[in-house]
Amino acid sequence: MINLTNRLLLTALLALSGAVLAACGDDEDPATTATPDPSSPSSGNGTDIPSGELGNIAEVATEAGNFTILLQAVEAAGLADALAGTDDLTVFAPTDAAFEAAITALGTTADDLLADTELLGTVLTYHVVAGTVLSTDLETGPASTLGGLSLWVNLLPEGVRINNAAVTAADVRASNGVIHVIDAVMLPANIVDMATYAGLNTLVSAVDAANLGGTLADPTNSLTVFAPSDEAFDAALTALGLTADALFADEELLGNILGYHVFPAAALSSELSDGQVLEMFNGEDATVDLTALTVGGARLGVLDIVVTNGVIHTLDDVMVPPSLED
Repeated sequence: MINLTNRLLLTALLALSGAVLAACGDDEDPATTATPDPSSPSSGNGTDIPSGELGNIAEVATEAGNFTILLQAVEAAGLADALAGTDDLTVFAPTDAAFEAAITALGTTADDLLADTELLGTVLTYHVVAGTVLSTDLETGPASTLGGLSLWVNLLPEGVRINNAAVTAADVRASNGVIHVIDAVMLPANIVDMATYAGLNTLVSAVDAANLGGTLADPTNSLTVFAPSDEAFDAALTALGLTADALFADEELLGNILGYHVFPAAALSSELSDGQVLEMFNGEDATVDLTALTVGGARLGVLDIVVTNGVIHTLDDVMVPPSLED
């Protein structure tokens, strides 16, 4: 079985991948592959998949020859019937090289990894989306997995990224869905990880400056974060006549603003009601307006991004604590 140390290493690996993405920012190439094109040799049936009658996802992956560890994991977790069933699925499939890299980083073995079936089930269902989603159907934004958690899809000039993984071959067809090959094992994201994947760079930097990363990444917490976009922060900083550095240096102001964007319970949009008053993490109240689609006066953006320790709703504005308006 994977012991506590390896579980902590697993969490650390995901946090490290998020930190690397955050460090890259806009100056680094976030993907190393070209945007998948269904007409390219690596799309459709793929160069490694014989043409002819399509097998199911499990059969296609077996015949491809480079998903041995994935298939072993699927079998160990009791998910083989799902991949061989009649329900259409989309699988983001890490190659053997991707699994080997993850195993090396964890300092464990494939056998130990395969022995923790509960962990395997959580990780594997995080790689599967219901229905057949071709590369041409992908859009930048969240996608809900079979386990109920969200992935973040980024369509970039350099290629497609799903969380921290690059799509290296798209649209490998099967009789019951489609496989997109990825170059990394994806671990379920917490709030900080997802904010990084979603490109909420100013928010991530602010959280780091306020030393709130531990709180927002803590797996024992259940939180709702109303997350302003970079553009929302830019507009707020201009209105305040501040630079980001000046805001980050003011620990009290920064903590108050960030605390006003965190509700200390997980709340999906369906669980919010018009006129509901939320007592935020900083102790101040924010009112939900479902007619104007605002919370605390800020416009809601992308809703219901579900992560391991709560929910993220993006904002098109920064929420201003009432105490700062007095």
